[in-house]
Parts: sequence; structure tokens; C-alpha cells
Amino acid sequence: MAEIIDFPLERSFSTEQRALIDQMEEEGARFLKATESLLGVLRQAERTQKAILAYQAEIKNRGGGTQQAASRKEGDGSAAGDYRSSTIRYASDD
Repeated sequence: MAEIIDFPLERSFSTEQRALIDQMEEEGARFLKATESLLGVLRQAERTQKAILAYQAEIKNRGGGTQQAASRKEGDGSAAGDYRSSTIRYASDD
């Protein structure tokens, strides 16, 4: 049976290899930081979406949405909630 010899990592790689490993570790750290940043953005987007849905549900429960919808169906573009008269574009506008 062969004996396993454990060499320290620093001694088993050449200077060029060690530089390449260090560079890859730095790149990995950058990717990790970018991933964490994106996760933060996604979490914020999720919170925003939940807040919007809660707001829409509250408005719907108050009955405010039905008056605006009826006004839009009649062709009245002056409804307070008429999103088509605003500068905001929604996916349904396309």
C-alpha cells in the first residue's frame, strides 16, 4: 500500500500557477459579490411587487377600481386612474 504524502499548497504549485490561482480566486470573489448584489435587487423587487399587489387588493376591496374601469370602458380618457394617458408604459400597451 502506498503512503500518502501531503504537500503544502504553496510548495506544490509554481509561481505562475499560484498567480493564476490567486487571479481565479479574485475573479470568484467578484462573481460572488455580483451575485449577492443581484440577490439584493431581486429581494427588493419581490418586496416591491408584494407591496403593489397589496395596494391593488386594497383599492379593489374599497371599490375604487370598478369606477375607473367603467370610465375607461365608456371611452372617458379623463379618469383619474387611466394609465394610458400617462407616460408610463405597461406590457399590456404593446
